[in-house]
Amino acid sequence: MKKITLEDILKSRRGESYQDQYDYIMNLINDGRISPVKSASTNGKNPPLPLRYWIIEDEADRSAYISELKYGLNYRISPDYYLHHLSLYEKDRKYVISLSEYLDKNQDALRIPVSENERSFDIWHLEKFFQKSSGFRILKNCGLGPEDMNFYTTQEPLAYYSASRKPGSVFLFIENKDTFFSIRRILIEKDGPYSILGTTISTVIYGSGKGIWKSIEDFESCVEEYMTDQRNTYLYFGDIDYEGIGIYDNLREIFTSSGRSLTPFDMAYRRMVEKAEAAGLDQMPFTREKQNRNIDTEFFRHFDSDTAGTIRSLLEDDRYIPQEILNVTDFLDR
Repeated sequence: MKKITLEDILKSRRGESYQDQYDYIMNLINDGRISPVKSASTNGKNPPLPLRYWIIEDEADRSAYISELKYGLNYRISPDYYLHHLSLYEKDRKYVISLSEYLDKNQDALRIPVSENERSFDIWHLEKFFQKSSGFRILKNCGLGPEDMNFYTTQEPLAYYSASRKPGSVFLFIENKDTFFSIRRILIEKDGPYSILGTTISTVIYGSGKGIWKSIEDFESCVEEYMTDQRNTYLYFGDIDYEGIGIYDNLREIFTSSGRSLTPFDMAYRRMVEKAEAAGLDQMPFTREKQNRNIDTEFFRHFDSDTAGTIRSLLEDDRYIPQEILNVTDFLDR
């Protein structure tokens, strides 16, 4: 049942006398359409009226829903949840019916895995119904899960440029697009692997911030074979702020779980700090609000004490160094 206030019930009757309003409320109560909330205060008038009411649903109107839930849906759909939430079933009914009809007619199709959006469109003619969480909610309410629908999720493909496909090379993950384009430009113009700040880079990969996490979880199947060779070296380079370090922390854990290692591109970070110090650390922008400050100390172990101390002080002052402080001229070996 739903609650409603006295004020909402009488919205359309504000011009009437209080006695007429009172009689109207009493008629609704006597007809079984509303019921006073026992703990509700009264309006202080004579005769008094409670300020809150339960809306009594017409069970006769919903008896058909009960029958449909018990006997009219595909056998794989559990009716239990919606039998206890008939008002929600009324809202979700068209989606539940579509799911039931799909299960009735497409058992063979369910044996073949397809993408999340493809399955969503097959069932509801809405390709992003799962992405909006509505599809998962409907499945759960019906006693089903994603595994019953036999679909897989797809990730954004990794954007990368390889100057060499030789196993045992150095791969550099970049947080931001501008820096990715700068280093990619150098590799293209030099027509092969090139020493970037003292390290010969063969492949540069655009991470797109936190978007890299999901793509890397499927690393083995979304990249070419040479990129997964155990002899490769993987480096990461991003903003010097809580979020940038946090992205590195999570990415490193994903790499570790697959038997690989990921370390910061230390020379690039040191170059960022040097340029920031030359410009004045107090000139660096302030950290964006609501960043997760829970970062691992592992990141700092890759730097000398002076560099690590400068980075810690900068973060404590709520400032950060964007990766874009460096440009093409900074990456070219002199």
